[in-house]
Amino acid sequence: MSNNNNPFGFLPIGRDGGGPWSVSEYAKASAHTQAMFRGDIVFKAAISVPSPFAGAPVPGCTSLQNGTPGTTLWLGASINYGGPALATLQYVADDERTIFIGQGDDNTSLTVAATAGKNTNFITGTGNATTKQSNMSFDASAWATTAGLDIQAVRMFNRSDNAEGAYAIFEVLIKKHFKAQGALGI
Repeated sequence: MSNNNNPFGFLPIGRDGGGPWSVSEYAKASAHTQAMFRGDIVFKAAISVPSPFAGAPVPGCTSLQNGTPGTTLWLGASINYGGPALATLQYVADDERTIFIGQGDDNTSLTVAATAGKNTNFITGTGNATTKQSNMSFDASAWATTAGLDIQAVRMFNRSDNAEGAYAIFEVLIKKHFKAQGALGI
């Protein structure tokens, strides 16, 4: 069986060690002209946006499209869609121990034995305007033991239509996480 080339961004499925993953409220400023899609990897923006509800301003976030893979400290993945050039509330799975699923970006033949425990970077892309779903993925051809890369493979995602090979879906942890112990800015 071969896997479909159908990237969907990064979706939270659980927490390393068990338990539920958490979601925090952030905001995308209207100055960010790109849409933010469901499953987009996001990072903290140096802004705050007034809450549309009563209360304090909401911390800002922006998409991987504005960051640098391998350098930027990531927050997690957006759970909802935010339109282009609109100020929107974004709900982000931002716990540093959240496990996400994501798909490789090319036809590199991935195996559990060669991939689990290794690290690679995110690959950006523009999401699907019809489905509002991200098309971000990971760099399938660059798995390495090098520290400082964006994500670490935990295991292959256990699903009947997911097999070792090209475009395999893996469970991953964000290693360059904004909230991780020792991260700059904490």
